[in-house]
Amino acid sequence: FEDGDTVTPNGMGGWFVFNDGTGTQVPAALEDLVVRGGPGRSRFAARSSGDGFTVFGAGYGVSFGCAIDVRRFAGVKFAAKARGARRFLFEVPTLDGVEAQFGGRCTENCNDFYQIELPTENHRWHECSVAFADLPQVGFGTPVPLDLGVVSGVQVNITLTQLPYDVGLDDLRSARHAVTGCRPLRHRHH
Repeated sequence: FEDGDTVTPNGMGGWFVFNDGTGTQVPAALEDLVVRGGPGRSRFAARSSGDGFTVFGAGYGVSFGCAIDVRRFAGVKFAAKARGARRFLFEVPTLDGVEAQFGGRCTENCNDFYQIELPTENHRWHECSVAFADLPQVGFGTPVPLDLGVVSGVQVNITLTQLPYDVGLDDLRSARHAVTGCRPLRHRHH
C-alpha cells in the first residue's frame, strides 16, 4: 500500500470487511481499514481487530474486481502482523465459490474457499508464504476444484477459535516459489 491507494466499494474491486454481526470488529467503517505503518519502509497496511463473535467470526480482504489468472505462480507472499490469538486463515476465493450476487458463479452453499491457517511466533511483522498446492477447501459448502484461472481476491478470515484477533497485512504479491508458513522479519519493524 502506498500513498494514493484508494478503497473502492466491493463489487467494483477493492477492500471489504465482514463479520457475523455478534461481536465487535474494528474498523467499523471500511475507510479506516488502511492504516499508517507496515514493515520496513512501508507507509500503509490493512489492519482489522475484533472479539466476541459467536456464529462464524470476522475478516477482511480485497476483491480484484474481476477474475485473475494466477496459474503461472506457485503461491503468494505477504507481510503479516498478528496479535491476540496470533492465528488467522488466509483464503483464496475463486469465482466458483463466490456467491452470484457478488459476481461469482456459486448459487448455493457458497463461500467454502480454499484456505490455510497461519500462526505467527509473536506480535511483530512476519514474512508469510502460501503455496496454492497447500490450500484445502474446508468442506462445509459445495465442493469445487481450485481453479487458479479465476481467482477473485484474497482475504483473512478469523474463526471463533482464533479470537481475539488483530491482524495486519501488507506487501501482497504473487510468487513463483512458495513454501507455506510465516517467519519473523529481520529488519526494523514499525
